[in-house]
Amino acid sequence: TWGGRRSSIRGFPLAAREKKTFHLEVDFAGSAQHERRYAIVARQVQDGQVAGQITFELTAVHDSEDYVFGNPRSRELHRVGCPFWYMILPEHKVPFLTIADGLRHGYNGCRFCLPRYDTG
Repeated sequence: TWGGRRSSIRGFPLAAREKKTFHLEVDFAGSAQHERRYAIVARQVQDGQVAGQITFELTAVHDSEDYVFGNPRSRELHRVGCPFWYMILPEHKVPFLTIADGLRHGYNGCRFCLPRYDTG
């Protein structure tokens, strides 16, 4: 249930022990509270029975210029929309609410999208 409505992804079958990756993009459109966490529950139903379930959280962020993602492999911070941001695998994107927070965690600014914070 999301905002009082039930949603589902049809046509996404999953066999036993099979792994699939999907990209989920949510537009909170101003209705969510900034920095509030929202639970997403994904269930696999087979023959009317729940065969598997995973719950994860999304954090709502309202148009923050300072919101960045760190790439643990390169140790660089990237803004959403940076050409390099799209090359980072989803499981390797480390979110930071502020650039300062990413810098405190040992990340460096990207020379393209955060040149002011690039020290290397």
